[in-house]
Amino acid sequence: MDDFNISLYIEQLVEWAYLYLLNISLLVQFAAIVVTFLVAYVLNRYFEPKIMVKLAGVASKGKRRRKTIDVINIVSLPIIWVVLQWFTNIIFFRLAIEHDLLRITASLLNAWIVIRVFVSLVPTNVFWRRIVAFIAWSIAALNSVKLLAPLVIFLRDVAFQVGDTRITLYSIISGVLLGIILFWLALSISNFLKQKLDKNKELTPSVKTLLSQLIRVLLIFISILFTLHVIGLDLSIFTFFSGALGVGLGFGLQKIVSNFVSGIILLVDQSVKPGSVIEVGGTFGKVKSLGARYTSVETRDGHEYLIPNEKFITQEVVNWDFSHSEVRRKVKIGVAYSTDVELAMELIVRAAESVDRILTDPKPVARLVSFGESSVNIEARFWVADPANGVANINSDFLLKLWKLFRQHEIEIPFPQQDIHIKEFPDITKFIS
Repeated sequence: MDDFNISLYIEQLVEWAYLYLLNISLLVQFAAIVVTFLVAYVLNRYFEPKIMVKLAGVASKGKRRRKTIDVINIVSLPIIWVVLQWFTNIIFFRLAIEHDLLRITASLLNAWIVIRVFVSLVPTNVFWRRIVAFIAWSIAALNSVKLLAPLVIFLRDVAFQVGDTRITLYSIISGVLLGIILFWLALSISNFLKQKLDKNKELTPSVKTLLSQLIRVLLIFISILFTLHVIGLDLSIFTFFSGALGVGLGFGLQKIVSNFVSGIILLVDQSVKPGSVIEVGGTFGKVKSLGARYTSVETRDGHEYLIPNEKFITQEVVNWDFSHSEVRRKVKIGVAYSTDVELAMELIVRAAESVDRILTDPKPVARLVSFGESSVNIEARFWVADPANGVANINSDFLLKLWKLFRQHEIEIPFPQQDIHIKEFPDITKFIS
């Protein structure tokens, strides 16, 4: 019995191999695929260098054109191969030779070329490119082997009820896939429009950021609504959850909503905008970008702080160039009581005027502010036009030049000291026995 079963299985295997693997028409089609690939490879090796040389000058004219040429370089071989395959398909059809394998291979290759060109030219990250390419090519593959329609019918038969709404497995899968594609398109379109807005010189940086953020949020919101509609959910049922959503926003999402609204306010009133030099919460630096939730501030050390937008509304913010970029600096200097104070004040002004970044209009001044315990205190006051380039370095340059001038004129900078005065000596003889 066992021998009989084994013989039967072997016989069925041989019969299957004969029908599907050793079928002469299948072998002819496979040979045609291999031959067309070899011919395409030879043609591509011959023509590609010549085409690339002609396009080399065009590539230097812009990043987009260079990217297009890179895509052409990738798909040139598949394009030649698919053209040869479709030409072979026509010949097989005219000669009444079976060509299903050729048709399927050409269709899959067609889909791969279109998808590859599309996702390569659309500006987005690699992850979303791969996701969209996988979804699109899987659908194309199922359609090529004529399995897409039966699969759709099966998925539509699997369903369940949500209230009065009938939701099928097909609507869920298609909705999720469509949602991924729409979300990807929303991000790609928003990034593309952001690049266009950044190139517009008539708009202020704050307006550019505001428009780009609103466009991104709007496109994502539309993609979500459309996805829910495709799945089959009645959007009116969400009115039932409006109260719970309000409570959730009031408690769990309070900070997120507060930061988002604060970001919109900052963009509208332009109190803080990209490029502003600010000081908030002990952080001093330049505003690099304004986001929906946080503001990026880059310090002179190269550190980038992500500060929640709410802090710019509720805390005190020093904007060094809100109405103008000029700021006044005050530096206290102490000199000894034996110093010619007027000469010291003159040297302080001279040192300030010799620093390149210190403005000469308004003119630097020196003011006598107080008499200290061990020094006469003078305050240097001068204006700086570019605080974004740092203020500590200006103080350093000024004090270094002042130190040299003081050394030349023998002006002493005192250090804290105390004098002890003994009015009378005690009689120490009574302590000597």
